[in-house]
Amino acid sequence: MKLRTHIQWQQKPGSGYLFDPQTGNLFALNATANLVLRALEHCHNRDEIVHHLLQMHPDASASQPSFSKLALSDDLAAFLQLLQDHDLIQL
Repeated sequence: MKLRTHIQWQQKPGSGYLFDPQTGNLFALNATANLVLRALEHCHNRDEIVHHLLQMHPDASASQPSFSKLALSDDLAAFLQLLQDHDLIQL
């Protein structure tokens, strides 16, 4: 998985955006979305992305029950589906 070559990605501290010059659509990103997009650069599948995100925040699941591997997997699947629905990524 990776961003399509024509998609422009701007990262800022805590936020960012994706811009599709072919459609003119602009998509606002939060910090977590930026982390996922960075993970797409070197991870090959969803499991690797989840593993990468969990390694970046090893104490998060203990302090935030909603930050479990299953919840993260579900949220990641929804985010990747959104990116795919808008033709922003290629599988």
